[in-house]
Amino acid sequence: GRQAPDLPEVSDVPFDPQSIAYEELKSASSRSPVVYLENGIPRGLLIDVKVSRNSAVERAQAFLKTYADLLRQDDPALALEVRRTSEVFAEQVVFYQTYKGIPVYAAEIIISLDGDRVFSTVGGLLRVGVDLDINPGLSNPAA
Repeated sequence: GRQAPDLPEVSDVPFDPQSIAYEELKSASSRSPVVYLENGIPRGLLIDVKVSRNSAVERAQAFLKTYADLLRQDDPALALEVRRTSEVFAEQVVFYQTYKGIPVYAAEIIISLDGDRVFSTVGGLLRVGVDLDINPGLSNPAA
């Protein structure tokens, strides 16, 4: 007769860091997270996660660090820098992304906060695993 295929033991299945981070987010959020994905990267999150830090910037940075795997931002060549903060309807911290220290065009994420709670993120970031040559194609005299 036919033999069942060998299936990996549960302990042999590699853990997906993004899935683990999502489960952690679900546990931390006081509402069911709504996630908008594009190419495997969240373009937007509707959540309610408490983050205790002194300032809105520090709270937003702590959130981004905690959920870097969810956002696929665990590549040391990628970094997020604060572009600006605003307080219209809520506190918002806008970050821009850099690759090896060079700003990435149109790569931003906005973290919206209400006091010590992060309630949404929106934006598009460069994904990990990108390998770009950052050296200029023209010499100074040629430019």
